[in-house]
Amino acid sequence: MNDKEQVWHLVAGAKDYGTLIESGNEMFWISCTFIPTENFSEIQSLFEEEQNLHKSLNQRTDEKALLRFNEIWKEIQARKLFLIAEDRDEIIQEFLLQIDGSQAKFRYPAVV
Repeated sequence: MNDKEQVWHLVAGAKDYGTLIESGNEMFWISCTFIPTENFSEIQSLFEEEQNLHKSLNQRTDEKALLRFNEIWKEIQARKLFLIAEDRDEIIQEFLLQIDGSQAKFRYPAVV
């Protein structure tokens, strides 16, 4: 990690849904502090349900919950969200993102 924390914006089109400030790495995930904008309320319930399903699936295998988890991710992807780096010309269009209150983590394919 650089001396300076990387800052990302969660956006879709012209809407900014929040800011992610990197705080560390955990395996393939980048941990962040999440600061939502007012726009985040439009998609917050999707991420809350995704987080609840993710936690329950970690405890047990439930086919209905797994199907719903996949449906939620399709809904999230349909929003065409992307991450844009604040201080460099980097845009990430394919990523996994988990938001749990003021904490978030994301992962994305490495650029080759």
